[in-house]
Amino acid sequence: AQEEISHFERIVDVLRARGWPLGSIATDGYVRDLLRLGRRDEPAHRVDRLLLLGLVEARSAERFTLLATAIEDPQLSTLYRELAFPEAGHHQLFVSLACHVQPRELVLERLRELALLEAEVMLRTPLAPRMH
Repeated sequence: AQEEISHFERIVDVLRARGWPLGSIATDGYVRDLLRLGRRDEPAHRVDRLLLLGLVEARSAERFTLLATAIEDPQLSTLYRELAFPEAGHHQLFVSLACHVQPRELVLERLRELALLEAEVMLRTPLAPRMH
C-alpha cells in the first residue's frame, strides 16, 4: 500500500510540475468487468480476486513498459520504466498469495482460465486514456 501511495505521489508531482490538474476518474469498466468473473464461493472467491487483481497489475506493467519505450519525453520515459517493475512484482505477489489459499497447480490453471476471459474483457472495453 505504501508503494502504491508513493507511485501516486510521484504522478501527482509530475502533473503539478507541468501545470496539469488532478481530475476525477470514472469507474474503470475493465476492472469492474474483470472482477465480475470471480467465483462467489470460498476459498475460490479469494483465489479469483487475487488472480484478477494480479492480472490488472500485469497489464499495468505491460502498459508502463510500452509507454516508456514509445514516449519521447525523457522524464516520463524514466518514470514509466520505474513504475513497470514494481507492477510486475505486484502481479507475482498476488499469484503467490493465491498459492497460500489453494495448491499451486490449481491456482496456475485458474490463472490461465482467467487470462483467457480477461482477453475477452479487454476486447470489448473501449479505449480510454487511463493507467492503473
